[in-house]
Amino acid sequence: MLVVWSEEAKNSLTDIYDYIFSDSPQNAEMVLDTLLELGNSLGNPSAPQSLPTSRKNKAKKPKNKK
Repeated sequence: MLVVWSEEAKNSLTDIYDYIFSDSPQNAEMVLDTLLELGNSLGNPSAPQSLPTSRKNKAKKPKNKK
């Protein structure tokens, strides 16, 4: 099955990427890749339900901006 990303979803991914990129371009790439991988896996019933532990929690948490 093919996952079709809505314009709203693509815009959200762009916003997430841009927000993280300002602090860490490397983490922005990693988070975007992870979100795309997980989203696209919804179209593949045999895909793992979660990422391996080694990939979890590697993204830098966003700073509280005032």
